[in-house]
Amino acid sequence: MKAKDQVTIKRLRAIGINCFIKYFEVFRANKDERSNEIILNAFSNNNEDWTKKSYHSRASKGKAIFRDSQELDALTYIIDSGNNGKISLEIVEMAKNLQSKFFKCITDN
Repeated sequence: MKAKDQVTIKRLRAIGINCFIKYFEVFRANKDERSNEIILNAFSNNNEDWTKKSYHSRASKGKAIFRDSQELDALTYIIDSGNNGKISLEIVEMAKNLQSKFFKCITDN
């Protein structure tokens, strides 16, 4: 496993796979923002039961995955883990849909 992959997996586990999938678009849209305010508001609006420190950590790590162009690696990891029965089929399907959508964006540009 490459060092970059290990960093991606470590970040993904810190965020939580469900959180990463649920807020994928929010992380993506705000990856270059200095402030985490929009992401924190998204968490708060969904009444996430996390500490303030966890809110900030998840927001920062979620943005970092996108800033470092690791989002496709993260989605692939989720899909592969789902094939091993480690992740729910619902989350795996959401990851596949996001991956398909993301690849379409790349090929359209």
